[in-house]
Amino acid sequence: MKIENVKIGTDFEVFLKNEKEAITAEGIIKGTKQRPFQFDPENKWYATSLDCVLAEANIPPTETPYDFYQAIQKSINYIKSILPENHDILISASERLDKKYLKSATAKILGCDPDYNCYTMQQNPRPKIKGENKDLRTAAGHVHVGYKNSDPYTNFEIIRAMDLFLGVPGVLQEPISERKKLYGKAGAMRHHDHGAEYRPISNYYLASENLTNWVFNSAMKAIDFLNEGNLDKLIQDEEFIVSAINENDEQKAKMLIEKYDLKLA
Repeated sequence: MKIENVKIGTDFEVFLKNEKEAITAEGIIKGTKQRPFQFDPENKWYATSLDCVLAEANIPPTETPYDFYQAIQKSINYIKSILPENHDILISASERLDKKYLKSATAKILGCDPDYNCYTMQQNPRPKIKGENKDLRTAAGHVHVGYKNSDPYTNFEIIRAMDLFLGVPGVLQEPISERKKLYGKAGAMRHHDHGAEYRPISNYYLASENLTNWVFNSAMKAIDFLNEGNLDKLIQDEEFIVSAINENDEQKAKMLIEKYDLKLA
């Protein structure tokens, strides 16, 4: 069955910072995971929420890389518009925050709903913030793939393909961070009524239009790859793909990029 009427969206997270350091977004960002704040009254998809100590934003589903980029920029610009003087966003996959920003109950909660592993089809364990990771917080750039007549098994296939087309190149082009101590492992996903949510990717692509366009185009190429009947190839290379992503193995990533003629940003 062909995957049709595909649209790409994102819910992304960014840190906030003052002139000295990364800070909590509590008291600044409106909305919660349960009740997001719709900052555009004419489009319900544009919304913000507080996620742990980060600012999270949602965008509408998009059909072109231009629209994807513009929607992200609109959300980023809104967040910037409500920040106190001498504050800004910080596009970083991981930061260690001063303990004064981590005292609240909200600051100690990582994630909300459980996510799943597309390879095992089992729920992933919730990350724990304790010991050496007590002050570590991470930011994602989850990519949503909406499509006609979505179903769980197709979602699992889509996430496999996204690991190859987005996760593997990310090993080479994503800045080094500590995010994979908590999140970012291969195959992480959620099911939605509209389709699948790809969770391994961080927020690094928010840094430029070129990277943002690459994410959109790579997601679409992943769908084309499945529509061309290549699922068996993903299954055959499953261990190699998972290992490349989870271990940040550049050599394996380069081999996969060459084998599948993958594109970097």
